Formats: sequence, structure tokens, C-alpha cells
Amino acid sequence: MARTLYRFYLYAVFVAMLIFAAVGLGVVLSVLLSLTPLRGSYASAPSSQQLVQAVVFLVVSWLLAGLLGGLHYWLIRRDMRGDPEAGSSAIRSFFLNVTELIAAPIAIGIGASTIGQFGQYSNSSDLSTSIAIVIVMLALVATLELERRRAQVGPGVALFFQRLHLYGAQFILLNVLVGFWNSSMYQVVDALVLGGKGTGTTPCAGFVVCQGQNLLSNVVAVLWVVLFWLLYGFAGRSDSSSLLRRIAHYLSFAYGAGFVVYGAYQLFALAYLKIAGVLVLPSDFLNSYDFILSILLGLLIAAVYALWLRSGARQDPLARQMSFLIGEAIIAFLMAAAFFTGVALLLLNLFELPVSAQAWATSVALLIAGAGYIPLDINLHRRLRLAAAGALDARRGFIFALLGGGILAGAIGGAFALYSLISAGLGAPLDNWQHVARSGAAAFVVGVLIVAIYLWLANREKLFAGLGKRAAKSTPPAAAAQEVSAMPPVIEPAAGQVSPAPTMTNAPLTIENVLDELLAGKISRDEAATRIREFASVK
Repeated sequence: MARTLYRFYLYAVFVAMLIFAAVGLGVVLSVLLSLTPLRGSYASAPSSQQLVQAVVFLVVSWLLAGLLGGLHYWLIRRDMRGDPEAGSSAIRSFFLNVTELIAAPIAIGIGASTIGQFGQYSNSSDLSTSIAIVIVMLALVATLELERRRAQVGPGVALFFQRLHLYGAQFILLNVLVGFWNSSMYQVVDALVLGGKGTGTTPCAGFVVCQGQNLLSNVVAVLWVVLFWLLYGFAGRSDSSSLLRRIAHYLSFAYGAGFVVYGAYQLFALAYLKIAGVLVLPSDFLNSYDFILSILLGLLIAAVYALWLRSGARQDPLARQMSFLIGEAIIAFLMAAAFFTGVALLLLNLFELPVSAQAWATSVALLIAGAGYIPLDINLHRRLRLAAAGALDARRGFIFALLGGGILAGAIGGAFALYSLISAGLGAPLDNWQHVARSGAAAFVVGVLIVAIYLWLANREKLFAGLGKRAAKSTPPAAAAQEVSAMPPVIEPAAGQVSPAPTMTNAPLTIENVLDELLAGKISRDEAATRIREFASVK
């Protein structure tokens, strides 16, 4: 315990002094960059007094950080030389990785925002401070990364902090990418597809000052985030055994696939409105029906994470097949969610006739965008019957997700319907309580339908089999010896005779029975492997 507290103290002071030195450098860089046109149109150049103050603060901060931080870093290095486990400790991993996890996304996000502001005629803000922050924070991240790579991280909690940094920062950058994609590529689509009609301004290209949006700066801002997002994915490429990595990548894959489904919905809604003769303005196209952005972003995210998942299982064909089936189950669930949402909205439209063309467009587009889940559902069922590797887990995950969604939709929808009806009956109606009651009733009906269908399928496919009992435990050596001694003796054949086929009389289990139960879906793949190992240990 004393050693742990000592290391906590060392790394806390060292990281704090490192941040203090970075602040001092950032102050000087901000003042120096303010001497350039980066200070904006209206900000005045810093005075000599401000420059002197910044330099003095830099000297003082670096002197203190060098003395105190250097002393504590020397103590850290001495601790690592004296104790081989110091370099792989959880304390070291926590301070280095968590600091990087916080600093890297902030620096990358501010950098993308700053790049996007270059060349904007209307921009009068001071970019010198934001550029200084980006430079200093990236330098801090680089320093911490070099220090982190000096020693191999240990197992357990220390490895968890490292994985939290790698996959947590990657997921944060994915969300930063989505934000900048929607804001920056909005201008690109407006310029290339609509000719500037969506925003009413004429964009320009190149890092030059222009009246409209600068397309090149917007594209570079997106590429800046993509670069670091891919670098973090490259950094974790060899960690194929990590459960946290697989969970983060499957969630991110679902994120991308969801954008593709959403883009398909936007496309079908726009097509319905066109067929119905509803006027769609260019601004409406970008604000409500920008399916191009959604589909392109979703395909980019889903393709990248599919490649990373595939590369993580490149040495195991069964793992690759399982990864493919889990991805198929994720896509099927997302499309099923869209489909049943469309069913609920279609039912609501029938309850509230007449409704607008936009309401019909939303429900019909969701139905069409999610209808593809039906062949995916059938394919997962077929793979289960063929006992493909991972088919049982993928099928279970898909059906259990739908059951959970159906239960939540039915419960919440029914609660809102009863709440609005009872309140109205007691003379205290909600605002627009009829719509609330009908919406809740539609959600309740669809939720009950989902639960009824997939509860029947789950029972029919025996997906609940084996979930209520634990996996078979290995037979203790004493019990195994008793079972072996209870078996009939093996009679050796005489010379020249053929040995009879071995038999297992009163055997507790056989490989054939295990395989039959596995193919029938009564037990999982892990349970089958455990029983076969038990059988082998008895033999």
C-alpha cells in the first residue's frame, strides 16, 4: 500500500508539472501568434508589456516544472530501475493514459474547428489562442505517449486503463468526426449538388478569403479528425484478444450502420414526397433529407470497423465467420427497429386520419428502409439450422435485442396511453392528450406484436435452452478415478486378433451426444467444448 501511495504521489506531481509547463508555453505561443494576421480582423497586436509578461511566465513555469517535475521524474525512473513491476503498474498506466484520453480529443477537436475557420470572410475571431492550445496539447500528448511506450503495460487494471485510452479516445473522435462531417460536408454537398442554393451563398475553394464558405478548409477539417481517428485504430490493431476492443468496435460498427439505415430512410421519404407532388426546397433537402451525407458517413464508419474486426480475427476462420454473423445481426436489428417504428407510425396515421403527406412519407420510408431485415432474419435462422460457427450467439443476440425493444415499447407505450386516458377521465387532460393516447396505443400494439412473434421463435429454436444452468464443471481427479475404476476392464486381444471397438458402458457422456445437443441448439459452443474436455479428462 505504501509503495502504491508513493507512486501515486510521484506521477501526480510529475503530470501536474508537465501540464504547468505546457500552460507556460501556450501563453507565449498565443502572444507570438497574435503578432500575425491570425489575431483576427479587429483584435489589436499585443504590446511589448504583454510579450515581456508572457516570456517571464514561461521562464518561471519552466524553471519550476524543470526542478520539481524533473526531480519527481528522476524518482520515477529510479523506482522503475529498483522494481521491475513499477513500469507496468496500474498507477503509471492510469496517469499517462487518462491524461492522454482527455488531452488528445480536445486538441484534435479544437484543431478541426480552427482549420474550418480559415478563409472565412466573416471570421473576425482571434485564432492565435486556439492554434497555440492545439500545438501545446499535441506536444503534451506526444510527450506522454513517448513516456508510456518506455515500459510494457502490465495485465489487469493497468492494461484496462491503456485499452480505455485507446478505444475511449477513438470513440470520442468518432463522435467529433460525425459533428464536423455534418457541419463541414453540408457546405460541400450544397456547392457540388445544389450549386449553393441550400445556403444562398456561393462557396469557394482554396485557403483564400471569400464571401461564402471555404470548401477546402471544411474538407481539411474533416480529414484532420479522420487522420487521428484512424491512427488510434492503428495503435490498437494488435490487441485482437481484448473484449473491450470488440465491444467498442461492434458499437461503432452499429453506429455507422445506423447512419446508412437513416440515410436510406431519408432517401425513401424524399422519393415519396416527390411522387406525391410535394414541393421540397433545397434548404429542406439539406436540413431534413441530406441522405448523401448520412449514407457516405455510415459507409465510411461501418467499412473501417468491419475491416478492424476482420483483421482482429484474421488468424481464426471461425472467429471471422462469427464476426460476420454478429455484424449481420447488428444490421438486422437496426433495420428491424426502423421497420417496426414505421409500423407504429403507420398505425398512428390510421388512428389520426387525415394526416399530412410528410407523416405518410415518414412511416412509409421507415417501412421500406427496414424491410431488408426480413431476409437477414431468415438468413440468421438458416445459419442456425446449419450450425454455423457463431450462429447461435448472433441469433440469440438479435432476437433478445428485439424482445427487449418490444417489451420496452409495449410497456412505455401502454403506460403513456393509460396515463393520458386516466388523466382525461379525471378531468385533468394533458395538452393534446388524444395524440399522446394514440401514440402510446400504437407503440403498445407494435411492442406486443414483436414480443409475441420473437418469443414464439425463440421457443421454437430452443434459444433459451441451457441459459438457466451453468456450464458443466470439470470432474475432480478423485471422482474421475472412481468413474474410471467403475468401468469394465478392457480385455487385450490375443495375437493376430483384431481389437474390438472401444465402448463406454454407463458413461456419463459421449462425444456423439454432445455434438447432437450442439447441432440441435440445446447447448452453446462453449458448453460443448467444456463437456468434451471433461470427457477427455475421464478417458
